[in-house]
Amino acid sequence: MRPTLAVRATEASNSFTDATEPTASLHPSMMHMHPYMAAEQIFGKKMTAAELIDRVRTYSWKWSFRRLAELAALVANAPGGHRSEAVKRQTIDPLLELTGRPDSAGLINRCRAFVIHNRDNIVLAHEEVVSFLQHLVILEGAEDGLVPPDHEISLWMAGANDHLSGWSSDGGRPYSEAERLMAEMSRIARFNNSPDVLRELVRTYLIFGTAPPLGELAKEGAWDYLRQKAFARLGFDEFFQAVLGPLYMLSSLQWGVVDSSYPVPIINLRDFFSKTSMPAHEAIALLRSMTGTRTSLRDQIGKRLRDGLPHAPTALLHTPFVEVEPDVLIGSSPGAVRSQLHTGLWWRYLSACRELDSKNGAERWFSSFGYMVEYWCRRVAREVQKCHPSARILISESAGSPDEIEDVVVVEGDAAVLFSVKGRLMEARAAREAVSPDLTVDWLESFFFVNKGVDHRGGAVRQLNARIDKLRAGEFEKLGLSRASRVYPVIVTYDNLCALDLHYQWLDQKCQDYQLLQQEGVGPLALARLEEFEDLMALLGQGTSIVDLLRKRESTDKHRRLDQILYEEGRPKRLQFFDVEHRKLQTRIMERLFGGVKRSD
Repeated sequence: MRPTLAVRATEASNSFTDATEPTASLHPSMMHMHPYMAAEQIFGKKMTAAELIDRVRTYSWKWSFRRLAELAALVANAPGGHRSEAVKRQTIDPLLELTGRPDSAGLINRCRAFVIHNRDNIVLAHEEVVSFLQHLVILEGAEDGLVPPDHEISLWMAGANDHLSGWSSDGGRPYSEAERLMAEMSRIARFNNSPDVLRELVRTYLIFGTAPPLGELAKEGAWDYLRQKAFARLGFDEFFQAVLGPLYMLSSLQWGVVDSSYPVPIINLRDFFSKTSMPAHEAIALLRSMTGTRTSLRDQIGKRLRDGLPHAPTALLHTPFVEVEPDVLIGSSPGAVRSQLHTGLWWRYLSACRELDSKNGAERWFSSFGYMVEYWCRRVAREVQKCHPSARILISESAGSPDEIEDVVVVEGDAAVLFSVKGRLMEARAAREAVSPDLTVDWLESFFFVNKGVDHRGGAVRQLNARIDKLRAGEFEKLGLSRASRVYPVIVTYDNLCALDLHYQWLDQKCQDYQLLQQEGVGPLALARLEEFEDLMALLGQGTSIVDLLRKRESTDKHRRLDQILYEEGRPKRLQFFDVEHRKLQTRIMERLFGGVKRSD
C-alpha cells in the first residue's frame, strides 16, 4: 500500500528550480561533502518534527533499522558512494511513487517535477541522515509494525535533512557567520569519509598495539597490565585480531556489495564464529562489548533531544551493533564500525587509565597517546629512508632529545618542511554533539593558540612558531639545518579537524593577530591528517619533491586544502611496508580465528 503524505498545508506551488550542480563549485576531492536535499526544496515545505515522528511510529523499529543499515552499507561501499546510480535508484526514484490525499496533490506534483528535472543532482542519502534516522527508529519505532518501503525511507530522509543542522545553544558571545559555518563544517566533515581500508587497518593496529616509547606507561609491565584491563583480560591482540579487525574489513569491503559473500550487515552469534577455533563465549563476549539493546540505546538517545528528535546523536558510534533478537545483531553502518578503530580503542585505553588512577590516569593516557602517534609518523619517515636513502629526513634519537628540531623534518635544497605531530582528539561536545559554535571555536582556538602554561606546552601553532624562532637564531645549524632555510610548517593531526578554506582563513587571521608564523621566509601553514602525511612520505619515497607540492599553496592558493593538491598531483602508491604489515596482520588474524582445531557445533 502506498503511503500518504502526512503534511497538512496550503497547496504548494508547482514551480521548481535547478538543483546545484556539484562539480560547478566543489573540488573533486570534496565530493563527499555534496550538499543534500531536504523536504523544503523537494516539496516546498518542511516536514515538522511531529510529522516525521508520526511516520516513523507506523513502522517496525527492527525492520526500519535493518533497512537503514542496509542503505548505510550501500552508501558507504557502492562505487561513487551517495552519488552512485545504485543509491539514486533506491532513494531518489522511489519519490516518484508517492501518492496521497487530494489535499497533498500540490506537494506531490511539485516533488515529481523537481525529481524529474533534477534527478541526477539530488542527494538524499548520506551517512549523517541515515545515522540520525537509525537513532530515531530506535527511539520511536513501533515494537510491531510494517516494513518501510523505499519511498517511505526516502520521505523520511527528505524530512530529516531539514532537522540535521543547528546547535543545542547559540552560545554566549558574538561570533561571525564565518566562524559559525566553520564550526558547523568541523562537525559535518566527520561523516562520509572513505579511507584506504588496508592502511587504516595497519595504522590502527600498530599505533594501538605498540607500547608508548616514553612516559609512565612505558615502564616495564605497565603497558601489558593496561591492555589486559582495557580489553577484558583478553588483551588488545585478541580483541583486534579476532573481532575488531575482521569486522572492520567485513563492514568496509563486504556489506552492501551485491556480489560479496556477506552483503547484509546481520550477525547471528550462534553461527558467526562456528567455523573458527575461537572459544564461542570469548568471541561473543568481545563482540557484545560493542553491542547495544534497544532499551540501553533509548536511554542514551533520550538524553539529547530537540523538538522530540535526536540531536546530533552519537549512541551508535559507541555501540555500532544493535541486538534486534536474542543473539541476532545488526551492524548500523561501516562508518560506525570504523569509529571503533579511530576513537573506540582510544576510549577503552582512556577508561582503563582512569579506572587505575582516577586522579592522573587521563593525563597519563593523553601524554602516552601523543608519543604513540608521533612515533608512528617517525616510523613512516624511517620507512621512506629505507626505500629512498637519498631523501634527507631529520629524525631525532628520541622525542625531546637534544638533537630534535621538530617531530619529523624533510630538507630539500634550501627549504625545510617541519612536521609537528599532534595526537589530541577533538572533544565530542565540540565536534559531533553540536553543543554550541562557541564550544567548537574555543576548542580550535585552544588547540592551535593557547599560551604555554604550567601543565601544557602551548597551542600547536605557538609550538611551531617557537621552533622556527630557534631555527632563525641558528640553534639547529649544528644539526645541519641552515638558519636561512625557507620553512614550510605542517601540523599533522590524528583527528580530522576538517581544514576547509574557512579554517585556513581563520587560522591565517589568528596567526596575524598573534604575530605567529610571521617570520621572514615561512610558507603558509598546512594541516595534514595521518593519511595525508603518509601520502607526502610516499611521494618523497618515489623521488617526488614535497617542497614543490607545498609551494603550490603560496600566495593566492594558501588557503587550499592539502588533499586537493595531493589529488591533483595524483595520489602515490602506498608505501610498501603497509602491504608487508598487512600480510603479517592477515596471517595473525587467520591463525587467531582458524589456527586451532575447529569447534564442534
